[in-house]
Amino acid sequence: MTEKEKTHLRLIRDDEDAGRAPTSQVLMVLAAEGDKRAFSLLVQRHQVGLRRFCWGILGNRARADEVAQETFLILWKRRKTFNPDKSFTSFLYTVARSKCLNVLRRRKMWRTVDLEKASNQLPIVSAGATEHLEQEGINLLLRRALARLPEKQRTAIILRFVDQLDYEEISLVIKCKPTTARSRVHHGLKKMADFYRRRFDDGTTE
Repeated sequence: MTEKEKTHLRLIRDDEDAGRAPTSQVLMVLAAEGDKRAFSLLVQRHQVGLRRFCWGILGNRARADEVAQETFLILWKRRKTFNPDKSFTSFLYTVARSKCLNVLRRRKMWRTVDLEKASNQLPIVSAGATEHLEQEGINLLLRRALARLPEKQRTAIILRFVDQLDYEEISLVIKCKPTTARSRVHHGLKKMADFYRRRFDDGTTE
């Protein structure tokens, strides 16, 4: 065990003594050493957000749940490759996005028309962000607008507003510069707004 890993282990003991929950970074370091309890805690902590992310990309709840489970299995197999100096969240979502893209390629779901068939299922906002979106028609339009976006813009928006990642973490997941991640969110939101505006002007919410 390296000195950095020993430091993380001391931190988790300090957290336990102080009654604090250990960070995901620390839990992953423990998991890398074969601690299944620590990995189980990681799964419990991140499984809801990960499923929501996969659901947003794939538009299929059952397949999203499968991909989320597969992602955690891959993380366990690759646990020794985790760098404690890097973000665990970006590590997790990078693997998940790769799995989602593989599914999309296999099923040839890249075309917008295919994504729109599943758009009614897409989760686009977290519970805390829905207070001003109480009308179901508005939510439906936003889901459809999200489904029409290119994958990289759609992924960036989901990571930013659903999973609450910062642009540095988003850039690690979608493999670009933080400024590019910000740009993809900006242009994606603009396209969604244009889509919503056209539908609103037409009086269409279905």
